[in-house]
Amino acid sequence: MRLNGGGVRHGRVEVCISEVWTTICSDYWDYEDASVACRQLGYSPYGAIPLTSYFTDYDWSYGILDPNCTGLESNIWNCSHNEVIDSNTCTGYEDAGVICQSGTIQPVNCETGDIRLIGGTTSNEGRLEVCVNRVWGTVCGVSWGSTDSRVACRQLGHQELGSVSGYGLYGQGSGPVVFGYMYCNGNEDTLFDCRRNEPSVASGTCTSHSYDVGLRCEPKCESGSIRLGGGTSSSNGRVEVCVDKAWGTICSDYWDNDDASVVCKQLGYSPYGAIGAPGSGSITNNIWPHHITDVNCTGNENNLFSCPSNGLTGYNCPNSNFAIISCQNIGTLKADCTEGEVRLVNGNTQYEGRVEICINRVWGTVCSRRDNRWNWSWWNSWHTLDSNVVCRQAGHMELGSVAYTRASVFGQGSGPILISSIQCSGQESHLINCSYSPIIPSYCSHTYDVGVKCEAPCANGTVRLYSDSGSYFRRYGRVQVCVNNAWGTICDHFWDKKDASVVCRMLGYSPYGASALRDSYTEGTWYIHINDLNCTGAESSLWDCPMNGLNDYSCYHYDDAAVLCQLIGVENSTCTTGEVRLADGATVYEGRVEVCENGVWGSVCTRSSSNVRNAYTFCQELGYQGGIVLPSSNFGVSNNPILIYELSCGAFQSNLSNCYQRKYPHYYGWWWYGCNNYQELSIRCESLCVNNKIELYGGPSSRHGNIRVCVNGSWVMVCGYGNTVIDNNLASVVCSSIGYSAYGKLNILFVLRCTHKIYTTNTINPANPPKRGKRGKGW
Repeated sequence: MRLNGGGVRHGRVEVCISEVWTTICSDYWDYEDASVACRQLGYSPYGAIPLTSYFTDYDWSYGILDPNCTGLESNIWNCSHNEVIDSNTCTGYEDAGVICQSGTIQPVNCETGDIRLIGGTTSNEGRLEVCVNRVWGTVCGVSWGSTDSRVACRQLGHQELGSVSGYGLYGQGSGPVVFGYMYCNGNEDTLFDCRRNEPSVASGTCTSHSYDVGLRCEPKCESGSIRLGGGTSSSNGRVEVCVDKAWGTICSDYWDNDDASVVCKQLGYSPYGAIGAPGSGSITNNIWPHHITDVNCTGNENNLFSCPSNGLTGYNCPNSNFAIISCQNIGTLKADCTEGEVRLVNGNTQYEGRVEICINRVWGTVCSRRDNRWNWSWWNSWHTLDSNVVCRQAGHMELGSVAYTRASVFGQGSGPILISSIQCSGQESHLINCSYSPIIPSYCSHTYDVGVKCEAPCANGTVRLYSDSGSYFRRYGRVQVCVNNAWGTICDHFWDKKDASVVCRMLGYSPYGASALRDSYTEGTWYIHINDLNCTGAESSLWDCPMNGLNDYSCYHYDDAAVLCQLIGVENSTCTTGEVRLADGATVYEGRVEVCENGVWGSVCTRSSSNVRNAYTFCQELGYQGGIVLPSSNFGVSNNPILIYELSCGAFQSNLSNCYQRKYPHYYGWWWYGCNNYQELSIRCESLCVNNKIELYGGPSSRHGNIRVCVNGSWVMVCGYGNTVIDNNLASVVCSSIGYSAYGKLNILFVLRCTHKIYTTNTINPANPPKRGKRGKGW
């Protein structure tokens, strides 16, 4: 006998018959046959592992069929067997093989097929070992999975679900690695019934004890026991009950706070403040089957199994519909409150405060955080839609509320945190009708107690300015009017400076210099009361102006009208809106830039407006040439209001009305960009030029630079354009015309670097240049 096609101590078993090597058909080849083969080969008969169908087709005939050894024989020929008569009885893929152990391996008192856990602190955990031919060996964990654990735990007499496995968890074994890759489907009675590869054939890694499987099984429980699993603390989680010594869950159909009270009481917690709900994303996935459904406790029972319930016969309850609870510590006392009631605590008025809710006869706070802590875009779950519901429930105005996500405004609560992950649609009548989770994340603390500020009833006809960031700049904001004791906005259709003047007058500001703003805000939650306001500007109240309601109009809050008012004392000037001037300069060509808005002169802030294009546009509008920007407040500090925060003019624009403008103050998100009179834009313009004059501009001296020519009193650049030829002939014309030698040289960088108005070379004819050495004439 010999081994072939394998490695050390393993391979195809071949026997010599009539001086010819033949193989053994693997039909009925088993552990006893493998023991005899290893003994005959000089290895230990203990721990021998039979191999079948591991070897590719081989050009040997079969000599033995159906060996049937007892395991005690010294030679395979002493075992009963059949001779191969028909060569088609077996194929080359049915060669019998074997893995033998070294001769030093000694037998132990175990039977092939036994398994055990070694090295753990309890009987339900440890390194997994299996018995093969009276030798304990380990299992390679490279491919080990949950279905393999399920079979092993079932075979060991534990629960088949709820196991934890991995390799190296309980140290390395000292015997042979007897099982390689495992492929259980989960329904087998023993590991030996699973499909598997043996270690020396499966993978080189499986010959090492580094991958020995460790396993912790869920022990059988005592029927009637109850526990919580998968929660964020010991007082919350999935309700698990023991039925027939196996853990399972409760279907969440009809599961409520009364049921939760009984479970919390049974677990040693307070029955008050207990919350029952369907499973949520904060609970880890449920692996247990459902045991019961339709639990119907009154809340007074001492044991869940004393409550009426149904089994699962005839019910189809998805595994994800499991009951969860959140319990409060013992000593939590019953409060005199109604289920779902809300109150506002520690505010300066009845319209604001920390939100507290009554659940199961206990007052508690609401955490502003979501239960998915790594989803940064949804870190806060408390928003205006939620605060609006609280205000409606508390009997206040339901729109226009402010939601606070931290306790820094109204202080921290002292009771339990009852719910988190609030998500209201805004239409609910009570906060408890919104979606929420009773499972409080570990990162929720009273620091994140939510608060609200509800709108107080307003006096009909009153007007105010509302800023999304608060009252930092009181003269600027969304215009809100009170109708039917509720605040609402004005649609900006036809909204203009005359309407703005009336609003500012009503608010006690100057009617002069009022700016009508639009498209300044995102969506809001107020009513929209007025559309098509049409004031003359002389009215003392906007209610004296013609207007329409919104019955036949479509308007949104991003169309809300807004206004910027000026302080009392700003007087009317005889200027026209959009007019521009330069003030306090030494000449008419320079000064502080001032613009007219609604009868008031005001300044331009330099923070976002200080560039040469803006200076060019101002100078063009004033009838001058391009200009330059001077240092801020170069011509003194004015007492004017600042009217423009940001200005951006394109190239060659000659009128300010064509430029992008952002009125002052500039508000972005939750940040104000301020400006003061020490940051006023100052410029210097060029005077009108003499027609047909030529000069070099922008170079290091008067003999270098861009070519420009004066046309109709304005400087324009000379550039290559279309198919025009640009060469040194042009340089001769230009240099001769300005009093230099005709032997000039064209610098293509100056000619091509054109950022101003373009004057083509068609007027200058380089095809007929003056002769060299003579002075050219002007044109």
